[in-house]
Amino acid sequence: MPAAIESAEFCYRLASLRPGGGVEWFPSSGWLTGGVDDLAGLCEQVTVSEHAVQQAADEMERAVDAVSRELSRAVVDAPDVLAATLVMVEPDCDSR
Repeated sequence: MPAAIESAEFCYRLASLRPGGGVEWFPSSGWLTGGVDDLAGLCEQVTVSEHAVQQAADEMERAVDAVSRELSRAVVDAPDVLAATLVMVEPDCDSR
């Protein structure tokens, strides 16, 4: 990397598209300042949008709730089948 770029101070803002449309700026006013490493760090942090992370967390929560309901029904409907299905098995381990 050229020394001039490596030692330069940059001013920048982050623009994020909102799910319903429009743009959200960070910071909402003014500029962030820093070197090329700071700018690269910001790019790494914002690669996955907060919205996408929230959607994935919501989907996981729905799946855990569905499994929980199914397990609750299984305990009532067929406790012996559930107990047989959930048997713990010792894993094969290398004992070095």
